[in-house]
Amino acid sequence: MKKHNKTSSLFTRTAQTLLLTIIIFLFLNIIIYVIFNVKDSFKDETLNPITAKYEASSFDKVYPGMTKAEITQILNETWLRPLVYESFTQFKEGAYRGTYVNVDKNGFRISGNQSEWPPTNNNFNIFLFGGSTTFGYGLADNETIPSYLQEVLVLRFADNVKVYNFGRGHYYSSQECMLFQKLIIAGFVPDMAIFIDGINDFSYGMNGPMYTPTLTRFVNEKAGSSEMFYLNNLPWFRFMRYFKDVISGKRTSEFDEVWEDHAVTSADIEPYNDMPWIKGVVENYMKNKKVIEAVSSSFGVQPIFVWQPVPMFKYDIKNHLFAKGGFFKYENYSIFGYPYMDTFVRENDLGDNFLWCADMQENLMEPLYVDKVHYTAGMSEKIAHTLADLLFKRKFLVEKGVQSLP
Repeated sequence: MKKHNKTSSLFTRTAQTLLLTIIIFLFLNIIIYVIFNVKDSFKDETLNPITAKYEASSFDKVYPGMTKAEITQILNETWLRPLVYESFTQFKEGAYRGTYVNVDKNGFRISGNQSEWPPTNNNFNIFLFGGSTTFGYGLADNETIPSYLQEVLVLRFADNVKVYNFGRGHYYSSQECMLFQKLIIAGFVPDMAIFIDGINDFSYGMNGPMYTPTLTRFVNEKAGSSEMFYLNNLPWFRFMRYFKDVISGKRTSEFDEVWEDHAVTSADIEPYNDMPWIKGVVENYMKNKKVIEAVSSSFGVQPIFVWQPVPMFKYDIKNHLFAKGGFFKYENYSIFGYPYMDTFVRENDLGDNFLWCADMQENLMEPLYVDKVHYTAGMSEKIAHTLADLLFKRKFLVEKGVQSLP
């Protein structure tokens, strides 16, 4: 009888302890949830990271003629738009209507004198692919590379040359290759496809698109245990991740590490002098180029490949108004990758459809960037004219039946 009473008492104490633990755990989650909600409520969701970081005097030099309010508006419209999910490519720029930035629901940014969608066979249609520099982060619709290209090609050729801006933030050659094929499979076949790459290939080229780690964790957790997936999203686990980041010195904001000013030393940069990584990026780019060329050949598309300028290569950094503190973490690979690519291009025949633009800023003694890496309107226009010169001199449009104007 006594043994039974002891067992019953032990069971009761265990149950009480377990129940108390559950109550405390739930109570802690509620408290942490409230704390994080209060913390999140103090975030200024209307303040973009560029305006928050830099002095207005710097913006005056790269946004001539614009007021402070107008500059803030264009930067807000650039940086506060959410990306949205897209199959195969992971994400895209969401449809948007603003004063300076407008994105069509079909996935392209509106350019100056934008033609209708879908493209018609009566026009010579050009699709431009690239990352945020092609999209034109920090610029108005009519100041992007595609918009300027549309303008100059109409002047040099005929007004039925129509350009569509499929540049998207964070995109690199692998995603562009997939997007190009998605459009063709959907029945949208351009006469010419132009791919502007470089900096994002060295940022993402060996790790996959930006959300790959997040999606990998999501799928693995869902496949392994749906309970674990939901547990990981409880406030307590968010607190533990937050605490771990604080202890390890990691930043909790996606922008904090990017925009923090600090003294950059050779020790900060040297880890990115990773030749296996750099060579792998270039090999991946060349494979994507071949795939695009093969698909283009099958559908009668003329592909053009552009290796873009970056502030880390053959540009006097003294003219860069936003270079203090170095560059984005993985973009440091470009510091070493671009010289390697320079040698690679000189030692290998990449074909007439490849345009090396990386050194076009070498003797330009002026600000060419509106932030760390995105072009000014003037630089976008220079790139568009350089690209138009290639198309004109190598007769790419003439060979496709577009006659140049006298």
